[in-house]
Amino acid sequence: MLPNWVGKLYTERVTITAPVANNSALAIFMVTKADKALALKGVLEGPYEPEQLPSQLLRPANGKVIWLVDTAAAGKLAPGTAQTA
Repeated sequence: MLPNWVGKLYTERVTITAPVANNSALAIFMVTKADKALALKGVLEGPYEPEQLPSQLLRPANGKVIWLVDTAAAGKLAPGTAQTA
């Protein structure tokens, strides 16, 4: 984990690095609102560009990634990309 200064919020946060996250048994992303729809589409359906979309780095070797996405955030995904539960 690394401390990370967030200037626009005038605070620090703790960031888990990709190697740490990739050793987890389960990684969960929660994505909400329409303003995230293009980014979500890029992460799930676009080319591999982890410099622009760091969440693409999460690929646990012995775990899984679950995406919890609301309808608005999923609005630009291709049919069949999302599964509902």
